[in-house]
Amino acid sequence: MIKLIKKYNIEIILFLLAFSIRAIYAIVIQRMFGEDVFVSYSDTTVYVKLANNILYNNIFSEALVHPELVPDAMRTPGYPLFLLPFRLFSTPYITIVMVQNILAGIVSVLIYKIALLLFNNKYVGIISSVIFSFDPTMIYWSNLLMSDHFAGVFFAFFVLFFIKKKYGLAGLMIGITAQVRPIFLYLFPIVIITLLYMHKDSVKNFLRTKKIKKQPFIKPVVLVVFFFCLVLFPWMARNYKQFGHFSLSSNGWMAIHIYISEPFAKLHNIPHYWLEPPPDYYQFPGSDNMRRPNKYTYYHYEYNNHPFYKEYLRDLITRHPIDFIRFHLTGAFKGFFKADYGYLADHVLLPKKPDFPQYVLKPVVAFLFIFWYGLVLLALSTLMIKKYRLWTSFLLSFLALNVLLTGNIANGSNSGRYNMPFFPFVVMLGVFGAWEIYCKYIRNKKVCTQKNILKKD
Repeated sequence: MIKLIKKYNIEIILFLLAFSIRAIYAIVIQRMFGEDVFVSYSDTTVYVKLANNILYNNIFSEALVHPELVPDAMRTPGYPLFLLPFRLFSTPYITIVMVQNILAGIVSVLIYKIALLLFNNKYVGIISSVIFSFDPTMIYWSNLLMSDHFAGVFFAFFVLFFIKKKYGLAGLMIGITAQVRPIFLYLFPIVIITLLYMHKDSVKNFLRTKKIKKQPFIKPVVLVVFFFCLVLFPWMARNYKQFGHFSLSSNGWMAIHIYISEPFAKLHNIPHYWLEPPPDYYQFPGSDNMRRPNKYTYYHYEYNNHPFYKEYLRDLITRHPIDFIRFHLTGAFKGFFKADYGYLADHVLLPKKPDFPQYVLKPVVAFLFIFWYGLVLLALSTLMIKKYRLWTSFLLSFLALNVLLTGNIANGSNSGRYNMPFFPFVVMLGVFGAWEIYCKYIRNKKVCTQKNILKKD
């Protein structure tokens, strides 16, 4: 036991640091605000409802009343299935949060291990993990019953297995990630493109000879695709059987209609409207978090409305194509640098502590933003280092494509959470960029030559 502790002392310390900070935060806010603080964000209650309906009504639905009348595909099942055993035993929310904080500790260790694999540099791994441990947005979102942090756990495992060329496990992990956050279905091509580039000589040989036998790129591509599809197929088959669509979620086009079509239409004074549901359509007490009448809540998520959303967006783009490209790319650019420090200050801290001194809060928020923007720029600078360009471009491509696909959705006040799976790797690349600059221009030989060689298993 002592030998193991000595061997993995860095990993143990990093795990305990990330976990303990989050655990202390969870205990403090529970005592201050009660158990419901862990489901205080709107989407948190949705996942609890889904888990409860799976457990008690044997149906996947967000409805509180007669869920059997409105099975839906608004969300994917990954996170509700995680909640299922906790709901079965009526576990307090803080217990679920503590498990999530254990997962955050594991992610902290994975950051360190991945930095060793990529850069053979223990300092980059340690500093990156420490930043991840103390970042307030990571602490906040991992202490809510939300899917974003949960997706980040599996994405980190995917990166580790992909770098280690364990392609079956990598495909499995990114498949699970897509079952938690369906946007990863559209990010998956990055994996295939990277594999083909890694085996470019084999691909060129195949294109030249048309002989597929014994081509080195075949096995990794087949393994990743097979296990990725293996995880996704049951849910896609369910949606096709139930709704006639293979899509993982019905949420996407509705979100586009709200967060992209509506603000762009307002810029050009174009009326924005919704399809009216049938008079006898299911209704439930109250209204949804978009402040629409209750009759809209489920109807607007249905696959049958997707053609309307697509046609409306197509009409907007046809009328103002250049403006739309500018609008979309501006949202994506802002989303690439997005962090939720302002949201935490204005919408989390101040509503609960309105007398919190502004002379303290504003400088802290400003410092966090400057620090984050610096890390992002340093991460981008690593693309200039030819030796590591394959892996730096691989990791940054996920964030870039994510914001490019979501556009203005990525630019909301709290939309930094959509980048949570990529946050640790932006931090890691930013720290590595700073390290390279430090060693190149300051040249502290004592520090810059102390590399930690990872032992092969």
